[in-house]
Amino acid sequence: MINNGLVTWINNLAASNVNATVTGTVQAPVSQNQLLIIVNGQTKLFTLTSTTVIYQNNQTVSAAAIMAGQQAAVDMLNGAVSSVNILTSTQTGTIMGTLESSVTNNQLNMLLWCKN
Repeated sequence: MINNGLVTWINNLAASNVNATVTGTVQAPVSQNQLLIIVNGQTKLFTLTSTTVIYQNNQTVSAAAIMAGQQAAVDMLNGAVSSVNILTSTQTGTIMGTLESSVTNNQLNMLLWCKN
């Protein structure tokens, strides 16, 4: 649980003998092999091991690729973190395009282009 920006309670799923996938929001970058994920308002602690595989965009990446604010799915196997799948990116940038029509039902239609 977060109280005034401090972690005051952590539910450590890695300590339990479960096989499950837990999806949530990464609270902070991985530190000392500890991954904090917010799930339904509760902070959960996962311990990454040398056998934990981390995926982003269908490629294997290091734990350094996990950033605060990303959505991630943590796969547990026999109580240990077997893999982490980073589901979203925290990259920011400018998207340019041409407005195709006015906003209707809170939807904005644009023709986008990319600069190489």
